[in-house]
Amino acid sequence: EYRKGSAWKYETLFAKFDFPILKTEEQLQEERSKSVSSIVPYYKYSEETVNKNLKAAEGLSLGKYASLKSGIVSIIREIYSQGVVPDEGVKLDRNSGDIESKVIYIQKNKHASKLPATEVYKLSDAKAKLLAELSGKYPGYKCDSILKANSVYDLIAPNLVYDKQTTDLVHTASGNEISPTMGLVNAGQLIVSEGEIVTAEIAQMLDSYKLEYEANLGYGGPKIWMWLGNILLAVLLCQIFFFSIWFTNRSIFQDTRKLLYLMMLV
Repeated sequence: EYRKGSAWKYETLFAKFDFPILKTEEQLQEERSKSVSSIVPYYKYSEETVNKNLKAAEGLSLGKYASLKSGIVSIIREIYSQGVVPDEGVKLDRNSGDIESKVIYIQKNKHASKLPATEVYKLSDAKAKLLAELSGKYPGYKCDSILKANSVYDLIAPNLVYDKQTTDLVHTASGNEISPTMGLVNAGQLIVSEGEIVTAEIAQMLDSYKLEYEANLGYGGPKIWMWLGNILLAVLLCQIFFFSIWFTNRSIFQDTRKLLYLMMLV
């Protein structure tokens, strides 16, 4: 018997066998909470969207502005290589905190690659980049008017599709992988010394040692049989006490003070 914060009143205890230190329910709950707050979203890379819009860009008929076409195609290809998401942005859970510190996984050609969430474009940002890059390459043209007149902005669409099923599956799997143990105590290792204060760490070791001992060396059957066994032992001891008095000095049964005294001794 021991209590956290009290002194260990028995002799110094050494481990008789190897056993793992089990995490407390509070520690497990904290790890589960951290796992919930670190969901990494998965996105599917849509080759179909990219190929369709790049093909349309290569087939643009810009008339007297035909010299701009190669630049437009090059910029659109570069934008799609990074990835475009809808204007609501990357899906992060409410506990994720600052987006600058978050990453996403992009599934492309059966492989998932990790990318900082800030490196993918929102749809509006992608269109703004197209205009800025094109204006920088061709400063003498009214690029915005040309892009609008030829519906070039429509060739940029989200090519990263949020994959909720994979995100939930991976998140559930990571939650199930939380280890219930935190280290190992080897046979012969000191657990607690006589008179030492039982700290939270020592209590955790003692709890783990107790469970391992009961599982391997203690009684492992139904608890009801253990309780019935204890009751039977108590009844037998009472019978021994009764017959000891009966065969030695029956008059004690008539003397309440003597009988209570003997019962207190027992």
